[in-house]
Amino acid sequence: MTTAYGAARPRTESAGGIEHVPHGMSNHGEQPNLPPIDCVSTLLSNIEEIKEREADQPLRYYRGLSNATYDLIPSVMRKENHGQNKNRRKYEGEMLRDLMTRHPDEFSRFPSALDRWMLAQHHGLCTRFLDISTNPLVGLHFACGEPKDDGSKDDTDGLLYVFATTRECVKPYDSDSVSIIANFARLRRDERKAILKKTKKFLSKRGAFVDPRQCIMSNDGEDIEEVRDYAEYMDRSLRPENEARGRYFDMGRLWTFIKQEKPYFVDGLIKPRDLFRIFIVQPRQMFPRVIAQSGAFLVSAHHKRFDFESKEKHDRNSRYRPNDNDVPYNYYRLRVKAKSKPSIREELQSLNISKETLFPELEISAKTIVNETERRNNTPHAKIPGGNPWIST
Repeated sequence: MTTAYGAARPRTESAGGIEHVPHGMSNHGEQPNLPPIDCVSTLLSNIEEIKEREADQPLRYYRGLSNATYDLIPSVMRKENHGQNKNRRKYEGEMLRDLMTRHPDEFSRFPSALDRWMLAQHHGLCTRFLDISTNPLVGLHFACGEPKDDGSKDDTDGLLYVFATTRECVKPYDSDSVSIIANFARLRRDERKAILKKTKKFLSKRGAFVDPRQCIMSNDGEDIEEVRDYAEYMDRSLRPENEARGRYFDMGRLWTFIKQEKPYFVDGLIKPRDLFRIFIVQPRQMFPRVIAQSGAFLVSAHHKRFDFESKEKHDRNSRYRPNDNDVPYNYYRLRVKAKSKPSIREELQSLNISKETLFPELEISAKTIVNETERRNNTPHAKIPGGNPWIST
């Protein structure tokens, strides 16, 4: 057995034919024999099976991908069109600022960086926040995707990620750690790179990394003294480097951003290891889509992706656990066969899970009505005495 990054781990005893994996380990060879999802009931039985295996991780989150080749990468990190969109990440903070400049009234009632990022993402801006849901049916909807506009057959399998975690690993919307990451994303690209580079150097000197190459954290030695030493180190190390280039910036801009929404925040009291961790964030239920989709998010200052295996190593139903300290979840990948997608969509529709209910905006409802009307025109009418069956009386 190996960890997600290849370091050897000892095998443990199995129970009932299912290998038990200690907290903080990942089992790539395990085959739980969870069947592909071909209907809602199969999904629910798979979830029950996972629940039994993850008894110490009682919370579940879900994310569906309509194409099984897609990765768990937030939109601002994706290199689509053969890498042509790489500037998204470079201008991450500038994109939010430009949107706020053009629509100040929309953002005026949202004082926190997290709320502003949520609003921006709601309207299509690329961000480092990756949508997940507490509702498995929502995840299954996105794993099935939408029917093709031209009516052609969908021959692409989908994937449903199931994340297992604990309540302690979920950060509320007003968490200081979340505020730090949300405001970190507002910085210029060169500022973000400088802060991460210096922070990694600081933590490496303290032996904080289990795996420095992958920035896998250890909790050993994490205390208030480390936070104070880090503040002093960053204040001392960033200034000379940038004054020599004729530019001056340090942690001050990040601290200023944070104090704009949290006046009580003390300069320098940032946990350096938080910059290399992944957080599950439970946002405020104030946006229609977040409410409709039972939404939450994954976010990180450092990590560009939230799955940790190459495609060659991804067994269909394997259980993954990169590291107990910087990744707050186990996860499973459940395949949705392409041939099952149409029937699953019909089931979900009968359960009131559809694009219209998950995207409760006027334009989505209007488009849904148009599509329904077009399908009516292509449906043979039953001969009902007394008039047109499509006309209500």
